[in-house]
Amino acid sequence: MRLLVQEIARCLDCARELREQYKLMCLRGDATRKSIDQLKNLIENYLGKAVSVHTLARQRSSIKAFYFAMKDGTYEIYLLAGMGDEEKRFAYCKELFHVVIDVEAYHNTNLHDHVYEVVATFPVTDSTPSPSVQSEKLAELAAMEFMFPYEDRQHILEGTKNPDAAEIASRYGVPQPYIELYCSEGHMGFAHAFRADPVTDAAQPS
Repeated sequence: MRLLVQEIARCLDCARELREQYKLMCLRGDATRKSIDQLKNLIENYLGKAVSVHTLARQRSSIKAFYFAMKDGTYEIYLLAGMGDEEKRFAYCKELFHVVIDVEAYHNTNLHDHVYEVVATFPVTDSTPSPSVQSEKLAELAAMEFMFPYEDRQHILEGTKNPDAAEIASRYGVPQPYIELYCSEGHMGFAHAFRADPVTDAAQPS
């Protein structure tokens, strides 16, 4: 999937900014396992974006959560029932970052078409999908940067080349497959290119 460098940098910067604000404003802000409910409160109070969260009955779908940008400027997030704790935390966090990075170009009012395109496009790495589908990967990148930041991954991998993914998943509250994926050599190389510059604190592709 081809993503614009500027959009990747913007989304990662948003995640880093909220992570810093979380440390300052939220209870136990330095904890590795962050409260997603407190993140929601931060988004509402710091960014001024009103968000309501709803649970839907469990359905057979590869999409576990989704959001709507309402005409009145508010947002609604829907989470499918039946997810495990870590899966639900990540899905919830990702949808909150959809709210954070939201622009009109990402909107798709036809949920069926959006789901179809996500499923059809995500396995293909050299395609250029619609903005609404690109936003799925951008929200995932931002959610991971908030929940399990690059600097933490780098520190862990400096200590061992074979980290205990299950233990890390439990400590950070992130599904194990995402721990394994984002600690992989390919993802770490990608994240290194968008690391936060220690002087300017802005994402700088190298």
